[in-house]
Amino acid sequence: MSTTRERRIAKELADLHNDKDASGVVATPIDNTNLTHLKGTFPGPPDTPYAGGTFQIDIVIPEMYPFKSPAMKFDTKIWHPNVSSVTVRVLGTGHARKAVFSGKATLAEAGLTRYERRDSS
Repeated sequence: MSTTRERRIAKELADLHNDKDASGVVATPIDNTNLTHLKGTFPGPPDTPYAGGTFQIDIVIPEMYPFKSPAMKFDTKIWHPNVSSVTVRVLGTGHARKAVFSGKATLAEAGLTRYERRDSS
């Protein structure tokens, strides 16, 4: 029997799959028996030096998901001032704007966002 967490992850992966043609975002389990370790890809944001690129990330979903954010690490070599070679914690613990995380929103906010520019210049 699957847990609520596993059902939620499975639903979010299905949502990502259904939206992949429009968003370009893909996430798949490394092992079909474990939904908590994923490989994801997303296209570079348009109108940036990253446009046209495809970026691969390693995603580990914690036990406390959706109340604790997934850990993401770029597998694709990248230089960006807001992305280091260490694991990226998206929206870190205790972020006031969002208390519950979703897979699609987390991928969209992985540092190279396609939906909004983060710089104010």
